[in-house]
Amino acid sequence: MPQPSNHQSGCLTSVWQIGKPRTEEQEARAKQAAQRKLLNTYRRYKVIIEIEHGGTRYYPAFQFRNGQIINVLAEINQKLISRSVDCPQEKIAAALLDWWETPRSDLPKASDDSDNSPLSLLASVPEASFSKSIVEVSALESFVIPVME
Repeated sequence: MPQPSNHQSGCLTSVWQIGKPRTEEQEARAKQAAQRKLLNTYRRYKVIIEIEHGGTRYYPAFQFRNGQIINVLAEINQKLISRSVDCPQEKIAAALLDWWETPRSDLPKASDDSDNSPLSLLASVPEASFSKSIVEVSALESFVIPVME
């Protein structure tokens, strides 16, 4: 039987290595690389709130469920971010946080009859109900576009 060339042999070695289980360290690196790639995709499509401080980027945890961005939240962020053309990123992030966290009297009430913020409403109802409520009261219109100074 003919022997594979060195080039082919290298390919076969790579194929054989695929079947080997990863070490914990390799698994952690692979997971971190996948998370970084996903985060870069969110950033590229402008669907995520990003806060930069001291050269480090932070992403508020409320935007995620099970390691992925909440779809309806991403859609709303993208719409609101697109209205803020030419504004500094830190001002956009502050305006988005304000919109998500500010209680609104026109949204469905919380279980204790207090006003819900979009964020608290999102946490308490299914995404479809949330979207319907946001549209019914034109909540996106309350977003305050950051002012350039």
